[in-house]
Amino acid sequence: VGRCYRTGGDEFAVIASTSPKEVNILLEQLAQLLNNTKGKFVSKVSVSVGVASIDEFPNFTIDDLEKMADKKMYENKKNYYKKNDIIR
Repeated sequence: VGRCYRTGGDEFAVIASTSPKEVNILLEQLAQLLNNTKGKFVSKVSVSVGVASIDEFPNFTIDDLEKMADKKMYENKKNYYKKNDIIR
């Protein structure tokens, strides 16, 4: 059970009560969905994801978790650009 919030521009946050295993399953499903998604003007859709959970960081506040997820998302984005030889 969870909710998705638009935090600005093209950034979203999901707050969910789920297990780490379920998170991994959902991320795999998202990747499969994106691999099969293309539009009239784009041949590929990508997203950068950062996940932080209370299981992983038991002493973090919700604000700390948000900052950690954001940090991981930017690491994911950086790795995507590097892997695909995209200079930004």
